[in-house]
Amino acid sequence: MLLLLPFRLSETCDEDAPHVITHVETKPSTTKDHEVTDNVHQTLANQELLPQQHLVDAGYIDAPATCHF
Repeated sequence: MLLLLPFRLSETCDEDAPHVITHVETKPSTTKDHEVTDNVHQTLANQELLPQQHLVDAGYIDAPATCHF
């Protein structure tokens, strides 16, 4: 049996500060990227680490998320 668990990283990217990983999300490989965006934002908000701007690739965006951001 092969179990693939992709992970998603959130990290800081301020030019004048070190890059720090702030969140790691691990889900089964069948989970689409856009299905984890709300959970990542909620987790970062709970830790008071929610960024002013969150840069993601196209896999993390769907129509409702586009309207939300």
